[in-house]
Amino acid sequence: MGLGTSAARPGFRKPCAVEAGALHDVWGARPPAFPSSVRLYMQTFRNWSGEICTEALWTCVPATPNDVVVVANWAHGRGWRMRPRGRAHNWSPLVIPRGDRENVLIVDTTHKLTAVRVSLGAPASVTAQSGVT
Repeated sequence: MGLGTSAARPGFRKPCAVEAGALHDVWGARPPAFPSSVRLYMQTFRNWSGEICTEALWTCVPATPNDVVVVANWAHGRGWRMRPRGRAHNWSPLVIPRGDRENVLIVDTTHKLTAVRVSLGAPASVTAQSGVT
């Protein structure tokens, strides 16, 4: 596979509803007491260069900025680390360091947190949520 944008696309996505089946045995149980208001699933992770690839990581999709706060409070209270997932256009192990996949939660803001606000006031400004590309 070349180094085009297709390298950053997820390989698969499985909702947590499958956890009662065979996938539960492979991936382990749903993170304990994860906020039910935030969508959660397992997903492969591959960075743009393809150097970092993992079979499955818990990934969530916050719908609002408040969801990010709720997830951050959950992660802090349980010893999990949140890692942002944008378009994965990097070569460095910033999101998923090699060998560091325990208690890591990918936070994908590219689906819901994509609002942009342009103000033509003085001074003019642009405010963009973290999922904007």
